[in-house]
Amino acid sequence: MNNSSPSLRVFIALVLCVAITDLSAQSTGFTFADTHPVNNPDSLENWLKTHPNALALLRLKNLITLENTYLWGYQDMLGRSVATAEKLHLQLHTPRSRAAYLFVQTLAQRRSNPAGVSKYALAFLDACKYLRDTTGMVQAYCILINNATQNYANGAKSGSSFFLDYLATARTLAFGSNDRHAQLYWTYTAGITAYAPAFAQKQSGNMRDTLKARTAQGFALIRQSRGALNYAVSNFSLLRGISYQMDGKITEALSINETLLSTLRPRQVTSRLMMLYNLGTGHYYLKNYPKAITFYEQAVVIMEHDTLLTTKPFPPLYYNYATTSLEIVLDL
Repeated sequence: MNNSSPSLRVFIALVLCVAITDLSAQSTGFTFADTHPVNNPDSLENWLKTHPNALALLRLKNLITLENTYLWGYQDMLGRSVATAEKLHLQLHTPRSRAAYLFVQTLAQRRSNPAGVSKYALAFLDACKYLRDTTGMVQAYCILINNATQNYANGAKSGSSFFLDYLATARTLAFGSNDRHAQLYWTYTAGITAYAPAFAQKQSGNMRDTLKARTAQGFALIRQSRGALNYAVSNFSLLRGISYQMDGKITEALSINETLLSTLRPRQVTSRLMMLYNLGTGHYYLKNYPKAITFYEQAVVIMEHDTLLTTKPFPPLYYNYATTSLEIVLDL
């Protein structure tokens, strides 16, 4: 005969329910589709600081969401949580926690050691294939493509032969799923590489037309999302500005870059550097040399003194700065 009180039986049932729920959560984990970016990274950062004893799985999921958010606008913050991700993986020790750790490690390499990106990105890709995590696979392919683009910009002439295969595979995965975030990430990656010297000649169609098409596609996805993809508006606005500049619409490009610059936060150092460079270049084309030199000088200050900046030396900035200075001297 059970002499336990009704209230005690209810309490035991609740405890068992919570325990079963926790075990279920630990076994199923999360997918990278669950860790899409947010518009305000501060909320995630604060949560991780104020909930140090939360379930490891929940902390890891929020950590990956934060890293995905950094991926879209805070390049200089990428991968700074790699030690935390490793600690959480050691606690959970599951295939999914390993994939999450490899993702953060990949981003850490991208920020501080571009030469090491491929090693971790390929391991992350294999981990996602094992998990059949489509979004994770799209991310891995796109990171590999972006890294190849960056390596070419830094002087590497090889390593781009896989580009079309990776781009095509990632597209099939992204648009074969219902994950709008994966579709948007592929579209942005395809837009960036549309004007990359290493890859532009390998793609079918005109470079300018490809960039316009991807930019339009990105904005269409954002509009259809009813706000869920608004975190990417500035990224596709940047692509639109580049497209205007290619078309010789310098005034329109300047307007977009001025607007973007005014919306950046202090920590978005790499984005600020690029906006200043674009503004300087636009004014140089218009022969507004004093304005051009002002923006180039601000960019040089960031390049040489900002401790958050992880971009490697940027030769075009210094070349344009010197050329504009010479133009001013010649005008005197």
